[in-house]
Parts: sequence; C-alpha cells; structure tokens
Amino acid sequence: MKLQQYILACFMLVIACSVCAMPATADLTDVPYQGIVLYGEKGLDVTAAVGGAQYLVFFNDGNPDLTPDRLIPLGGLDLTNFEIGSDFSGTEGKGFWWRYDGVSVPTQQAFQVLAPRANVRVLDLFYDTDITNGAARHGNNLDLKFEDCTLQYILLRDTGETFHCNLKVYNPSMVEYSELWTPDDYKRSLLELPVETSPYYWSTDSSSGSYEDDSWDTGRKDSLNYNVYSYGQYTVMLSCTENGLNFTSAPVTVTLYEDKLNLNIQPNPVIRGNKTYTTIQGVPNTPYVIWVKDCSGSLTGAPCLQPPMIVDGQDFVYFEEFQDCPIAMTKFECDGCIKTIWDTIPHAPHDGKYYYAVVVTDENGERTIEWSTTVDTKPGTFIFRVQPWEPWFCCSTGEPAPFNPYLPYVEKPLTVNKGVVTFQTYVYGQPNTTAYLGETVRISGTNTDSRTTYLFIKGPCQSCNGTDMMAEGEVVTGIADTFTVVPVKPDGTWEYIWYTKYLPIDLGEYTIYAASKPDDAQSLEGIPCDECFNIKASCAAWTKHPFIFLEPTIIADITPKVVRIECCEEPPIVVSGRATGIMSDSSDPYYDIDQGRWYEYYHPVPIAFWVFGENKVAGQKYIFDIVEVDCPGGTFSFDITDYMNALLLEPGQYKVIVQHPMYNHKLDIIPDKGSGDWLDWWCWFYGYTCSGDYDCPCDQCVELGWWHDDCCDVCCDQGLWTCCGVYTYETNREFVVTASPVRWSKLFQIDGTGRLVGTQASNALIAGFGDPIIDDKILVLNFKVESNTALTADFSGTPVTGNAPLTVQFTDISTGTPSSWLWYFGDGSTSTDRNPSHIYLEEGTYDVTLQVSNAGGSSATTKANYITVYGVSPTVTPTTPPISGSTINLFTGWNFVSTPRTLADGHNTIGSVFVGVTDRPVYLYDAETGMWQILGNTSLFRPLDGIWIYSTGTKTAPLTFKNDPLATPPTKMLYGGWNAIGFSDVTPAAAKDTLQSVSDKWVSAIGFNAASQSYEGSIIKGGSGSHADTNPMYPTKGYWLFMNADGTLAAISA
Repeated sequence: MKLQQYILACFMLVIACSVCAMPATADLTDVPYQGIVLYGEKGLDVTAAVGGAQYLVFFNDGNPDLTPDRLIPLGGLDLTNFEIGSDFSGTEGKGFWWRYDGVSVPTQQAFQVLAPRANVRVLDLFYDTDITNGAARHGNNLDLKFEDCTLQYILLRDTGETFHCNLKVYNPSMVEYSELWTPDDYKRSLLELPVETSPYYWSTDSSSGSYEDDSWDTGRKDSLNYNVYSYGQYTVMLSCTENGLNFTSAPVTVTLYEDKLNLNIQPNPVIRGNKTYTTIQGVPNTPYVIWVKDCSGSLTGAPCLQPPMIVDGQDFVYFEEFQDCPIAMTKFECDGCIKTIWDTIPHAPHDGKYYYAVVVTDENGERTIEWSTTVDTKPGTFIFRVQPWEPWFCCSTGEPAPFNPYLPYVEKPLTVNKGVVTFQTYVYGQPNTTAYLGETVRISGTNTDSRTTYLFIKGPCQSCNGTDMMAEGEVVTGIADTFTVVPVKPDGTWEYIWYTKYLPIDLGEYTIYAASKPDDAQSLEGIPCDECFNIKASCAAWTKHPFIFLEPTIIADITPKVVRIECCEEPPIVVSGRATGIMSDSSDPYYDIDQGRWYEYYHPVPIAFWVFGENKVAGQKYIFDIVEVDCPGGTFSFDITDYMNALLLEPGQYKVIVQHPMYNHKLDIIPDKGSGDWLDWWCWFYGYTCSGDYDCPCDQCVELGWWHDDCCDVCCDQGLWTCCGVYTYETNREFVVTASPVRWSKLFQIDGTGRLVGTQASNALIAGFGDPIIDDKILVLNFKVESNTALTADFSGTPVTGNAPLTVQFTDISTGTPSSWLWYFGDGSTSTDRNPSHIYLEEGTYDVTLQVSNAGGSSATTKANYITVYGVSPTVTPTTPPISGSTINLFTGWNFVSTPRTLADGHNTIGSVFVGVTDRPVYLYDAETGMWQILGNTSLFRPLDGIWIYSTGTKTAPLTFKNDPLATPPTKMLYGGWNAIGFSDVTPAAAKDTLQSVSDKWVSAIGFNAASQSYEGSIIKGGSGSHADTNPMYPTKGYWLFMNADGTLAAISA
C-alpha cells in the first residue's frame, strides 16, 4: 500500500512539474516587442509591442528625433484588435515604428511592417531545374518552392498554431486540387502549410531542399491505368488568409507534355562537304542526348571512316559533360546488347567529342543543330539516335544507371553521298586541251565534295605520284602543301590561273588531276607506283584530263624583197606573219562585272624587230621597236617605213630581225636607249615599278597595282638586288643589253665611238640570241634597195633671229633635183625663187615652208618657229609689199580655196583669176540642194564661197580687191549640215571669231592641205588641244563647215 502511495505521489509530482514547465499561452495575433507585422493584417494584439507608449512614430531615415515623419496617437485605440492598415502604407520594409511618449526622443522600437510576399517556383527534380512558367515531361517528379517570402513571420509568432496558408494547384480545366500524389504512394496535402522558413519546399515543409519521394508524381496512374494528371498547363499560386490578410501570390504555370519524341534531318541525303541539320522535337526546355550510332564498330574516325560531326559553338549544345555528368556513359540497346555511347562512336579525331551531345530544347520543344560533313566523312548511311537525358544516375551514385527499356527514343537515317569534281581547261577564253608553253591557261571547274580542290600534273620525266602545277616538287598524299591548293567558292565553283611561262617542264602530253582531298596519283588511281608496296585507295572525289604543251613559233615574210624608191612617195616595206604562244599575264587586269571576277590573261605581249643596213638605215644607225600582236590569232603586220623616212634609204642590203619573247614572255635582248628609254619601258611594261634614284629593294618591288614576286625572281636571284635602277647608262655610248648571264648585261656597243656598224651589229645581235640562257627566238628577213631617186625638200636660212627689219637669206638644200620651188615665209608672203631673200618687218615668230617639185612629183617641209624677229623696226621707206592674202598659192592636184575680200570688177570671175591653172571643171557645193555646181569662166568668184579647183602644177593666182567704201560687207546663207565656205580676211583669225555670226549654230570646220592632198584636223566649237576653236583659219583657204541649223555667215572684213 505504501508503495502504491509512493508511486502515485511521484506521478502527481511529475504532472505538477510538467504544468510548471509549459509556456504562457501564445497566439498568431500576438505581436511581440520589436516583432514583425505584415501590411493588411487585422485583429492583432500589439500590447506587448507598444508597451505604455502614447504614440507610434516613424522616421523616414530610421533615426529617431523629436520630429517624426509619421505619428499615430494610441489613445482611445483597442491595442488588442489592431489593424495594420493605411496609416502604415509606404513604410513596409523601411524600418521600425517606435514607441513615443510625446516628450523624449524615442529609444524603443515597437515593430516593423513588411509587405506580404511569396514567389512560387516549380522545380523539375529529374533535371534539378527551375521550370517555372515552363514545361516538364509528363512523369517527371516536381516540387513547389516559395522564395522571397514574408508569410513565415506570422507563423513564427506561434509555430504550434494552424496556419491558414494554402497552395492552389489548378489543372488545365481549372479544377483545384487540395492534395497531390507522391512517388511514395500517398497524397500530400496542399492546405494549412507550415511555412516557417524562406525558402520553403513543399516536399519537405522546410528550407532544407526537396525530397523526391514526397514530391508531386506527375506520372501517377489510377486503378484503370489512366493518367491522374492530364497533359496541359497547370496553374499554381499561394493563398494566405491568416489574420484577415487575404494574400494571393502571382500565379505561375507549368505545362506537362507527353514526350512524343521526333527527329527530322534535312537535307537528307546530303552531298559530302555540305552541312545537314537535325531538329529534335520533344518537351520544351528539356535536355536530350543525340549521337551517331555505330553498333558495327567499323567507323574508326580515320579519314574516309568518319561519321558527320556536330559543329562547335552552338548554343544549348553541350559536349562531353552535362550537369557534371559524362554524356558518353548513357546506356542503350545496340543490336541486342546493352552498350554506352562511348562504345559505339569513333574515338578520333578530337577523342570523339563531336559525335554526340546533350541538346536542350527551346520553349516550343524544338532545337535544331548543325552537323558538318567533310571529305573525310565516309559515304554511306548513318543512324542518328535521340533519347531523353537521364542525369541522376551518375550525380547521385557516381555509376551509370542500368539500361532503361521504357525510355522513349527515336532513330533516323542520314545518307551521305560523295560529291563530284569537274574541270575544263581554257586558252584565250576558249575550251582547249593544248597550249603553247608560256601561255596562260584557265582551269575552271566545280567541286561539290569539299571546300578545297587539290591540283597536280603528271607527264614526261615526272614523278609517278605527280607534281604540283608549277612542277616545283612531288605531291605526297595527306600533305596539302605539296599540292596546288585552290579554294572552292560558296557556289561550288573554283578556278585556277595557270601561268606556264616559268614551268621547268618538257613539251609533250600531260595529265591534270583535280581532287577533293590531297591524294596523289597512285592513291586516286588505286595503282601503286611500286608493286612491292600496298596503297590505300582514296575516297576523294576526283577527275583528270589530258593537256598538251606545244612550242611557241614565229613565221614571217617581208614584201617587197627588192625596193626601188622613186620620187616622191615612200614605198611600203611590210613585214607580216604570225606568232604563237604570245599571250601573257602582264597586262592590266580586266574585271568582268557579269562574271564577278578579274581577267588578266587575254593580252598578247609584243614582239620586237630590229632593222640593220650595211651601214645605216635611212640615216639611222639601226631601228628597234615593238609591235602588238593580234589577239587571239597571233597575226601581226607592220610597215618598217613607218619608223623611218624611206626616201633616205641608200641602195644596198638590209636585215629585219623579228624577235619572239618565247616562254617567259619577256624580251631578253633590247637596246638600253635607242629611240626611247627601252629599259624604263621594259620595267613598266612587265610590271615593275622602281621608287627612288637607283634604289628599289626587293621587298618593295610591286607589280602595277598588284603584289608580285617576279621582281625577286628576276633581280634578287640574279644578284642585282634592285629592280631596274641597277643599270648605269653611259653618256656618249649606247649598248644592246641581254639577260645573260644576268639581266642588263651589256652585249655590244651600238652607238657612240667604237660602235659596231651595220652588218657587224646585226651579226653580234644574232650571236647573242644563240646564247642558251636566252629563250627568245628570232627570224631574219632580208630586203634590198636597188635605187633611190626620191625628191626630198629641205632648206636652211641665215640669220634665223634678229631685230626688225630682218633680212634672211634662204637656201634650198633639197635632194632629188627639184625643178620648181614655192616658199611660204609665214608672214603672208611667198616666193618661187630657188634661193630667195626675204625681209621680215614685224616682230614675231614665223613658220617657213618649202615645197619643191619636178617631173616625178613634189615634196614639202615646214620648219616651225624657224624665224624669230625682235624689236620695233625703225622708220624706213621700203618697197610696198603686196597685201597679205592677195595671192592664192596652188599646188598640184585639188585645191580648196576662197577670196578673202570682194574682187574688183573685171578681176572677179573664175576665168580672170585662174588663168592657165586648170583644164578641169571648177566646183562649188550648194548646201541648200546638196548638189555640186560647175563654175564656168564667167562665173563670179565671191567672198565666203569655198571652191574646188584642180591645178596642173604649182602655180599662183593673184587677186585684185575692189576698193569701194560704200559696199556692204558680204554675207552667205548657210544650211543645216555641211557647207563649203571661204575665209573673209587677209590675216588669220581664230575660228571662234571668224564664225561669231553663227556661233550658236556651227559645230566643226575642216580645212584641206593641198600640198599633201589631205584633210587637216578638225576645229570643234568648244574643243580642246588640236581641235580647239582658238585655232586659226587662214586667208585664201576653203573650209567645210557643219551647221546644226540654218544661219547667215557674215564676213569679218570688208
């Protein structure tokens, strides 16, 4: 009994101690001293927080003083039923409200006001990813998280109380759930959540993170195996009504997708060397793994045994690892065996990195990635596989997960076809399989297999493997630098300009190879050069074509071979022929806009010719010049009399040496000066420019507008170190220079004391071309001058300068025995004496012309600015000279003449003016009718009329002018088109002044040179240079005048 009483006493003592240990009763409405309240709460008990204060005050800067920014009197308020309402608006989260007695600066904080907040997030635990407002694959486990939350401050007042804070989850039909199924096979409540922390995880009711067994099992099936949670968009928000708060968070969404995985590949098939694209279609914002599946293991990654590769640098494409997990350890079924990705991909190149990747889809559930194929890609069909990425297997256990047979996947084939390489050879712009060595060949083709074409040739005395296009070395399979490498344009075309002028090869038949890979002839053909060795056949796309090189040639002939020169016309001496292999690349490039590329090979280099006599050639020691060749025929024709005065040729034998530049397209032997500075021409024409005085470093050699390395080839390699400034000219001697042993070497002297003369020079030149270093070819032609009876006008005068009046004695020194002379002294005066004396009265500079004639013909020469007269003549009483322009000088043949003034009666008809001049009709052109009028002896010879008269010899027609001061100056009606007019003054005048009366209607004027029986250059209104309208029109001459409208021409003198 005592024992029972003792036990009962002890039990009662424990109960009593337990009661003593219980805390005082708390409530979610009780706000503690310095506590936190949420804006909008009602029915709060703030007694403990306020204490005995008379006021609640707030300071914007948080520093209390005696002037609060907010003040709430507490007298009369029920502190046990307090509302955090509009009086507290704007102070949320900005500091504490203070206790205030109305006298002293506050020192005690009452409470702080915060805004109710909570951001709801949706987490995909399969990928450990925040998918708020995104999507998840149906069946993934999700968690709901609150962050940036303030609601917990209510529950923390008494964590044992029921907290009216609920998650609202609505399905696509807006049905609201109160609980959700978990993977642990129970329903977890969404109501009265114990939110004590921020962040808060629904699956654990804590801030410690998610727990997958207690998360939302979106793939839950009901008893009939239907989905509990349908596909579509779910809406989630947090609602809190505690203490009248009436708070609802911003809604967020998550869309549950059925993983209807698909893969599209375009283009398919694809030509090797091009890109292809795979598009994964699945769940939005979801990672998938894609790879090229090779269960056979035949793809090693070596050239020609590679699958397509993923192009690096793409967004949302991850190589090797994703979420710290190795992608290559993904398992799948492969021909009945369970293998990893690593087991079924090549490990070369790049350790197999670009054959597989994790790809994250976009918000629409798609992602397109780019794959490349190259010439090393094996032609054939490849299998691409895509399946969802499963990261948890390695991140949680460190070991690959077992094979998941229920994981969705898709496999699609891609066929890669080998491309095609083609080409054609062009010479002179035309398809051709032959060329002369030294010509430029354009090789143009297509390559759909790679972005680079590899060229090489095989031919006589070359390696079995082949050599690069410049024959500089043997090509080696796999070493691109040993080939001639040509980039392929974006449109699949390519072009190579083959400059053959420096090719160190023999003439004959060659084979040109073009391939998409750097593989030599034996690899492409599959035939080893040595039977003792095996070769690996190439997988390149390739083709070949034959090409034949011919030797350049030159043929020519000269006509006539026997020349007889008679007075008084130069006989033509014509060299005609054809040069082949003459095209060069040294011309200025031409840009074809339509084809969008440069051309620089449709230009023949010139040939050259030399002319030598037994001594001189028409007074010259020799003749050298260049001749353009027709493109593309290669024909040429030139008259050597265009380069000399053939009337001066002495009887005897002459040689014409025609020079072909041959393979290098450069003239290797030229004179250093001659009629021009041929060295400067050589440097300019062949593309070299030299800066500075005799200083052109090789690193500054520049082809005209284009960088070029020929300068170093021609100069530096020959030890000259400069381009063209190396040569030193001699003041009194000229030389023929040669390229042997180095360019600009002196071959022989051709001018100055000690020169080789005539035949000696030609023989030395021919010997120079026999040097084996010189590749130029020559052809020697001969002609003979048997006789020369030509008439050539020439004269001298003394003195040629002096003060006015200046008396000059002129002396005829013409050759060919003239029988008549006609002098024009330049001041309007003439003479028919052989050796006249003439007095110049006026200051000025004068041209003097002498025309001589005999029974064989006539010759004329003019010496411009021959006489210069200075000063003003003193007062003298000389014999009055005839009025300038009062005599018409007529030459043998047709003359286009006019009278500068009105003629006196009895002296104004054709018959009276031109007595004994002609035995043919005299013509006047009628511009109104476009007909020619024949003028008889009684026809008037009127001013402003230009008439045509034929003279049977060199004659003069004196003019007698009318002296009538009351006569009106003459005029002439002109018509649109050509008009025959005369000049209307006795002294020359500028065309624009002469034609002032029709200044807005005339276009051009053309005079006739009777001495040469040819038209003069035209005078054009507003023209320049030799066509300027400031050029003079002369007395007694007729002119053709073109009018653009009718008009009246007025004389410029009476």
